[in-house]
Amino acid sequence: MRKIPMTKELFLKDYLILSPTFLGVLFIGISVYFRFVENNLFGFYGLGSIGLLSLIFAVARFFILRKLFINGVEVNGRIIRVSFYRQSSRIVFEFDYDSSHIKTAWITVKNKLSRNMRNVSDIKCLVNPNRPKQAVILDLFEQ
Repeated sequence: MRKIPMTKELFLKDYLILSPTFLGVLFIGISVYFRFVENNLFGFYGLGSIGLLSLIFAVARFFILRKLFINGVEVNGRIIRVSFYRQSSRIVFEFDYDSSHIKTAWITVKNKLSRNMRNVSDIKCLVNPNRPKQAVILDLFEQ
């Protein structure tokens, strides 16, 4: 059985979990400020709802990734391009699954492992059997 990454590891390696969680907590904190200090209900409900939607998105992404590690199929792939922007890195990769050639991208937090992906050409991918474009680079989690 494949090792499922810990919650902390998923938060620190997937940008689409870390960023909405941070922004959701920030918006909820600002909305609490609007409610109790400024007594502004519009700011409270507006920023609070944006923060709550952001947290819901992060939790949904978290469960999608966990389910992918449970039910995913391991395939070999190849990195096409790695690009960096501020604290994120976008890794474009391709693989063959079920007689189809699929090209997809994954956005991760910029760290030592993602910077080293520029020097790697062959990778292991974890693919959702029902939606093959939903894939993650397994090599980032196994090191």
